[in-house]
Amino acid sequence: MRKGLLASALLALSTACAAPAPSPRPSLPQEGRADPAASATPSGVTALDLGIVVYDLGVTETAQLFHIADQVSAWSPFSHKQYARWVEREHLLGPTETNALAAHRALRRRLHYGVLDQTFYTARSIDDALTATALDPADVETERALFRAMTPVVLPLLARERQHVLDVRDAIVAQRDTLTSMLTDLASFSEVYMAKEHVPVWLIATTDPANGGGGYNGGQMVLEAGRSAVHVLMHESLHLVLGRRKEMLAAAARGCGDGLDEMTLEEGIAYALYPGIVGEPGSIPRDLARFAEAGMTADQPYVRFNRLGLALTPIVEKALTGKTKLTALLPEACTAYQRLRKEPWPPPAASH
Repeated sequence: MRKGLLASALLALSTACAAPAPSPRPSLPQEGRADPAASATPSGVTALDLGIVVYDLGVTETAQLFHIADQVSAWSPFSHKQYARWVEREHLLGPTETNALAAHRALRRRLHYGVLDQTFYTARSIDDALTATALDPADVETERALFRAMTPVVLPLLARERQHVLDVRDAIVAQRDTLTSMLTDLASFSEVYMAKEHVPVWLIATTDPANGGGGYNGGQMVLEAGRSAVHVLMHESLHLVLGRRKEMLAAAARGCGDGLDEMTLEEGIAYALYPGIVGEPGSIPRDLARFAEAGMTADQPYVRFNRLGLALTPIVEKALTGKTKLTALLPEACTAYQRLRKEPWPPPAASH
């Protein structure tokens, strides 16, 4: 049985924080219906004070349009494929959209994370964001063409899913006390002091509510409004905390050898939290079986992350419930990784 404050929080999240189904009641203003303890700020952003951080929960058109177009462009191996599957299934792209996405994809690969995220994950209008950006003029025109092409494609999805996105935001606000306890304990586990800061969290309509994901890049946190959005928030929150220990994680990965890198180590720990501890039982093994069936190799990122996350789940759970610190966990994580390197992939049962 799990023990301790964090264990109680994990149990509460695993049983009570699934995002509600979209409500049939009329749409309300973006700043409406949030808990009074979460202070409303203008332009669709709600400030949720969680003690060591304030999450600024944003439901804005520009951020959603940018995120969905960015994912459809498939510029990264980590792009969320449900959006590309959606536009393909619905036959939503013509030559104009395809060309705009290709130009954005080239720009994104050149600039990677940073200025684009800080420009377009915003409460500003598209025009205001384009005017205020630090992008070069030619890059501004590339992004202007992207928004011009993709806005008619994406807006119907935003209108259809708007109430659901607001419901997910409210589900997060309703878990304020649990999230506060967990963030405090995660910071203690990671042995970091976090000066109170505002962290933008952008809520995004998803085409697949059962499988919404998230990310934390360029100082921006993104949550797709799936049923597990609160769990995904905890996964990304652990990245937020572990980001303060990157040098230590990188050193531990190098010291472990056998090809372990800092990203895989950090993701393995985060995957152990979610979906390993607070996700649906058996979710990581199911994903690994699906990856094996698809012919994915052991060196592909999501295979690496899930395999290490599965191996680390009991180790991380024991550390969190027993108040063990990250530094004490890292040697066990190295041992688990080295053991994985000796195990066949795909597992024999999955290869038939």
